[in-house]
Amino acid sequence: EAHHLQGSEEVGIWERNIHREVKAVLEADFTATFRTPDIDFDYGFDQAVKDGYICDLNITACVLMGNASQRLATLANLVRKNEDEWAPMFVMFNKIRRAEQFATHLRGLGVSAQAVDGRA
Repeated sequence: EAHHLQGSEEVGIWERNIHREVKAVLEADFTATFRTPDIDFDYGFDQAVKDGYICDLNITACVLMGNASQRLATLANLVRKNEDEWAPMFVMFNKIRRAEQFATHLRGLGVSAQAVDGRA
């Protein structure tokens, strides 16, 4: 991430920190916030996603009612119903056991799913 430093009261501090810490023979400063129409290079979001440099990510948080089993079933059915439109997707749980149960439930509905955790 980069920002324009021109016009900022902290230009001197940032300028010194950035250029002291980033050692390079050639240097380019980039920003996503243009202050002038004079742009030397334009590399848009859609092209960066297409090229695989960034990820087009949409996060949806939902609250499901009922007991744990009912909530997992409701969510699994929702994923199955919208699989074609939403795939690929990443569903996150705060407990490994719930993620494993959810993956098992999805596989039972014919949806390819894998529970992944941070353990080696």
